[in-house]
Amino acid sequence: MLGSSVWSALLSFHTPSMTPPLSSPRREFVPRLACWLLVLPLMACAAGDRAPNAAADSSAVAMAAADTGAWQDGDEQIAWSSNIVDGQITEITEQVTFGTDGRAERTLRFTADGALTAFREIRTQTVQQSAQSPTTMRVELDVTFAGDSVLSQTKTVDGAPATVQPWDIENIRRHAAATLQQLRLPDSSAAPTRD
Repeated sequence: MLGSSVWSALLSFHTPSMTPPLSSPRREFVPRLACWLLVLPLMACAAGDRAPNAAADSSAVAMAAADTGAWQDGDEQIAWSSNIVDGQITEITEQVTFGTDGRAERTLRFTADGALTAFREIRTQTVQQSAQSPTTMRVELDVTFAGDSVLSQTKTVDGAPATVQPWDIENIRRHAAATLQQLRLPDSSAAPTRD
């Protein structure tokens, strides 16, 4: 609790006898603001029955970090970034170029033990057709996993629903495993480069 001398000093600061005549609202505001800026931290320190601070408890804080780099998977050039929590990769975001006219953005999410939980890809590429001029195709693919099972899956091609094929799932799993393995082995000669 604040000592009586502190309270009396703070209260006497605003007694009419000590305050000069006010000619503007600003002159009244500044001393009050200064007073509250002094009082509020003291009141916070005096509060003894505060809830424990979870951020101060080291067991409640997850250590988070990020990493970036680039690597090649077949004909794909991949610039990646990863989120790392407690030393484990939990998310990888990829910016991919393939061929001369293909681009993709991918997000892969993992559990702490490395199990794939979600995959999202938005891919655009130019489609060459013999009778027509080239067109751009946009494919969106979202798949969520629980262990070996697929919980949900959606795919659209140029906004129209499309069927997620078994090879789509196989390719996602293969790519996720290869990517996670590459990012976990930074000293391997096949590992991606890190920025």
